[in-house]
Amino acid sequence: MANSIVLGTVQFGLDYGISNSSGKTKIDEAFRILSLASDKQITTLDTAYAYGDSLDVIGRFHNETRLFFLINSKFKTDNNLSISEQLERTLEKLRVDCLETYFYHRCEDLGRSDVDQELNSLKLKGYIKKIGVSIYTNSEFKRAIETENIDVIQIPFNLLDNFSKRGSLIQSAKEQGKEIQCRSVFLQGLFFMESNNLPAKLKDLIPYLNKLKELAQKMKISVEGMALKYALNQSLIDNVLIGVNTQDQLASNLINSKLELPSNFVQEIDCIDVSETNLLNPQNWV
Repeated sequence: MANSIVLGTVQFGLDYGISNSSGKTKIDEAFRILSLASDKQITTLDTAYAYGDSLDVIGRFHNETRLFFLINSKFKTDNNLSISEQLERTLEKLRVDCLETYFYHRCEDLGRSDVDQELNSLKLKGYIKKIGVSIYTNSEFKRAIETENIDVIQIPFNLLDNFSKRGSLIQSAKEQGKEIQCRSVFLQGLFFMESNNLPAKLKDLIPYLNKLKELAQKMKISVEGMALKYALNQSLIDNVLIGVNTQDQLASNLINSKLELPSNFVQEIDCIDVSETNLLNPQNWV
């Protein structure tokens, strides 16, 4: 199951996650995380030029250990560097020759002929293997499905932002030959927070979070385990992106990846229908 996991590295370069009280992962701990990932056959990392020191940490690990990962990264079109320049610096920092997937950081940049031309040229030259886009909403998802040169679509998907919200579009994307990667499996750690610690604007999610805790208790597993296994159980999803702050968290996730999730519980999760859909997008939390 570990081959289906992509390890996110935003925590290596930035303070990230609503439940993260420890801040950016220190480099020694980042190395321990990467060493465990390599040992457990996690082959691919997710990063971005905008993720602070993340690229430098990964590159230093590659250089010092000679253990190399496949890399997915993201670019922005409003950067003062061209896409080719961003890619050149990304590859240099990472100490690799090419990227597995180069993602549009924002869906609104799709359809620009100059960007398409540059990406297709980089792909033809072998500097990137696939072109992807990271989306947030179903309208963006539809647009990504309809965009011919997009090979990979990275979507939010979790216990609340679940198959009832995105299932039909996931099926449509697969019919068009798109690869699907999901992120926000733990909704930035929201699932682990106590209700009385939630920001005021997220209080409307408490009934749904309580439902998840009830289901986890019935299954006699943690909410964390239920969240990860729910995503890994989706046959139409190719890769599941997770981020951790410590080696112990990664070890726990690898154990959870082997859990069994009975089909009747999957159906119960799929029936959870959050009406406050705007609260499922962390962009709306600030």
